[in-house]
Amino acid sequence: YGLLGMHQEAVDVALATGDVQLAYHNANRPTSETVRRKLWLSIARAQEAAGKVDSMRDLIEKSGTLTIKDVLQFVQEESVVSEFKTDICRTLDEYESQIKALRSEMDTYRKASQGFKEELRKV
Repeated sequence: YGLLGMHQEAVDVALATGDVQLAYHNANRPTSETVRRKLWLSIARAQEAAGKVDSMRDLIEKSGTLTIKDVLQFVQEESVVSEFKTDICRTLDEYESQIKALRSEMDTYRKASQGFKEELRKV
């Protein structure tokens, strides 16, 4: 199926036969990140249905497209904090860095705007 470009079918068949590594391989084949993400989410759903929640961290690392936010929906609440503590902390640190960068960018634009206003007042 994978050679024919039928990626979803390839992943589904691999999961049905229990070959998770083949499912991983087929999920990485599409060039579209949206399609890859959809395939990886279907693998996450299958892993959760099979009770293999402990493999979610591995899934995040191997996919390259999924984040902790994506797989939390497939994890039982009791295991979230204990098993995903480092991943959650890393994600929060990334968000904090993004927020700081956006604040800095906003400050730059605010200063530029004030400069433009002052120039307009002079004219």
